[in-house]
Amino acid sequence: MNIIRSVVRNWKQYWGNMKKKVLNEAGLTLIELMVVVVILGIISAIAIPSISNAINSAKQNTTIATLSTIQTALQQYYTDHDAYPTELAQLTNKTDANGYVDTAAGVYGPYLDGPTSGTTIEKDAWGTAISYYTPTGPYTSGTATTYSSTGYVLASNGNGGSVIKIDTAIPANDIYCAGGTGTGATSTTPVLLSAASSFTLTNAGAVTTD
Repeated sequence: MNIIRSVVRNWKQYWGNMKKKVLNEAGLTLIELMVVVVILGIISAIAIPSISNAINSAKQNTTIATLSTIQTALQQYYTDHDAYPTELAQLTNKTDANGYVDTAAGVYGPYLDGPTSGTTIEKDAWGTAISYYTPTGPYTSGTATTYSSTGYVLASNGNGGSVIKIDTAIPANDIYCAGGTGTGATSTTPVLLSAASSFTLTNAGAVTTD
């Protein structure tokens, strides 16, 4: 009988110790899990803004490169026509000596890859249409003078800015560049504006988008 009591007592003690061990191990695992969650939260708080900033910075650089490419085409157009186009479609089509779009008999251009009609050429890295401003305004179907301009402004507002407008400053966060004269703009290379421009777009011109 004593032997049986001893076995039962030892078994109870053994089983009690096992339960304590299991509970302690489960508690330790839970603590470890909580520590991991906290660490992941700290890493996310640090990494996500950095990744977001890096992506936005890459989009800014891509857009600046796009504007530079269009600028190069504009300067080539200027070399041939001694003026700038009033619509970007003039860069993706053949033109005559006066800058008229002439897909059949034009001897100049095209200066950029794009459709043979309309004005769609490039969008910025955010998928927003690039604005093109000239003091002359876009051509309709009249005289040759409406096909040329003394200057231009290219602008992207996909970075959180706003579309450029006539007789106003270029908004903050826009990326813009300019060429020629008569626009009021100053930067000949693409630049990101941290604040609205100190100048306004002059003349009764017009703003079109690609």
